[in-house]
Amino acid sequence: MSYLASGEAENFCCIIQSCDSSFVKDHFGTESSNQLGKYLLNESIDKSDMHPAESEEVESLKENWISNTRFMNKHWNRMKGLLPPLKEKPQNSTLEESLSTSETKWPWEDAMKDKVAFQEMLHEAELAVKSAEMFLPSFKESLVRITKIVSKETKDLDQSLSESKMDIESLRNEVIQKEKHILDLSVQLQQEKANVQKTYRHSEAIQTVQIHLQSQVEKKEEENNQLRAKFQTMEKNIAEWKRQVGEYKQNILAEKKRKVERRNALKRAVVVQKQRAENMKVVVENLFSKIKEKEIQLSEAFSASNIWKSHHEIIIEEKVKLEVQVETLKKQTTDLVMDLSRIEEDERKSVNKIIQKINFVASENKKISTENSRLKASLADLEANFITEEAELENLHKQVHQQEELVEQYKIEVAKLEVKAEEMRTRYEKIMHDSRTITEGRDLERDAMKSQTEAHQKEVEYARGLQKAAEEKLQKDQESLLSCQKSCVEKSKAIRELQAQINHSDEFLKQLSLEEENYNIQLKYEEVKRKLEEIELQNKELENQLVNQEDSLQKTELQFKQKLTEYDALARQLEAALEDGRKQLTEELGKINSKEQSFQLKILDLENELREKKKEKKELSKRLENVSRPFFFNIKTLDVCTVIA
Repeated sequence: MSYLASGEAENFCCIIQSCDSSFVKDHFGTESSNQLGKYLLNESIDKSDMHPAESEEVESLKENWISNTRFMNKHWNRMKGLLPPLKEKPQNSTLEESLSTSETKWPWEDAMKDKVAFQEMLHEAELAVKSAEMFLPSFKESLVRITKIVSKETKDLDQSLSESKMDIESLRNEVIQKEKHILDLSVQLQQEKANVQKTYRHSEAIQTVQIHLQSQVEKKEEENNQLRAKFQTMEKNIAEWKRQVGEYKQNILAEKKRKVERRNALKRAVVVQKQRAENMKVVVENLFSKIKEKEIQLSEAFSASNIWKSHHEIIIEEKVKLEVQVETLKKQTTDLVMDLSRIEEDERKSVNKIIQKINFVASENKKISTENSRLKASLADLEANFITEEAELENLHKQVHQQEELVEQYKIEVAKLEVKAEEMRTRYEKIMHDSRTITEGRDLERDAMKSQTEAHQKEVEYARGLQKAAEEKLQKDQESLLSCQKSCVEKSKAIRELQAQINHSDEFLKQLSLEEENYNIQLKYEEVKRKLEEIELQNKELENQLVNQEDSLQKTELQFKQKLTEYDALARQLEAALEDGRKQLTEELGKINSKEQSFQLKILDLENELREKKKEKKELSKRLENVSRPFFFNIKTLDVCTVIA
């Protein structure tokens, strides 16, 4: 086996180093020989304006380079493996010693096997070196020319590179910023998609709730329509009641006028009766004077005693009749007193009943006032709940992530509102029932008052009849007195006629009879006075009763008016509360719809922004590719120039 000498090894190392320097890889992963070939091809294409001699030299260089590169590429890998140990060995040592050392770490068996192939490779390399030495002078001249051209171009390329680097850095920064923005947008998109899904689910739930609420609203509208119909019927009934009240007022005014007329008539009758009593007093005084005269005359009429006895018996019979009449009058007065006591007891009972009813109405008014206060408190709570709902809806705009909790709270509040609406409805029904009961009680009170007034009217008419009967009896008594006077006159005439006949007979009997007659007449006069005084007292009591009844009627009318105003105010408050609830429901539904629309619009805007940013990203990528192509090409050319230099 033949071994290489030290000089041959040196030459071989130089050749391998030159090959190694010519076959250094760039950062793009392509060999410099291939780059030089590509450079020559590009120069032949791009520099078609060069001198023809230069173009011929470039073509010859290209052909020689291609033939050499084919050979070099075949044995490059194996020569590169042998290069480091050959560099480290000294000049005096042989290849066999270098292979035998432990530092090379080359397997001896593999070296022996590859020895023949390596010698052939060296032979081929020497041939290639000789062929390369043939075209090196021309290649150097062309390189000098090319270096001059390339130096100029490198300056321009440096400037363009610096500018392109600045542009690329700015573009990279923009790309980084936009990528960050795109990432943020993608995160927002994902969040918004999740939120959209959540909102879609919530919207479905809200739609179900809306459907349920709409059904409830329809039911409530039906109930409101029914309530409106009831209100209309109530208004009609109230109008009828007002008309009836007007009629009752007119009747009361007419009755008041009648009562005034009756009072005036009673006053006139009392005045007339007083005048009659005075006249009776005058008549009685005259009778006393006449009786005295008659006593004088009777003292002279002893002669006609028998005739007088007969007349005396007739007078006794008349006295009996008068006593019977007096007893009947006493019975009538006792009956009148009993009737008056009954009337007073009935009036007391009616007054007690009216007081009880007034107390019951006052208690009902207190209950209604407490219910009104509760309703006001519930309305205040509703207003507070609506204020909190508005605050929560404003927070929804700021905090989209908390939408689920807010929707759940809204559902809970809607349930509370439904419960409150049902409570309001039940309270309204209770109030309507109470108002109906009160109106029915008022109707019953009116009927009772009517019956009482009719009974009072009947009693007054009965008292008037009794008064008329008493007046008739007084007239009869006056007529009887006149008849007595006439009979007395006739008797006086008879006595005068008999005075001549009777002188001193039966004086004691005459005196006794006259005293008895005077005593009886005085008793009758006192009884008549008592009856007149009792009738006056009865008239006064009836007047007082009428005044009290008028006052009670006025009070009941005022209470009725107050209750009507209170019920009207309650009905208005209920209508206002219902209208407020409807308005609030419509406002909340409108807010929910507007929020859903705003969310949908935001989603559409974000999708459009994503599309636009994707388009911008694509455009930037295209711009980067367009900018990077000449930049990479220039870098490759610079690398080739540096390798050639």
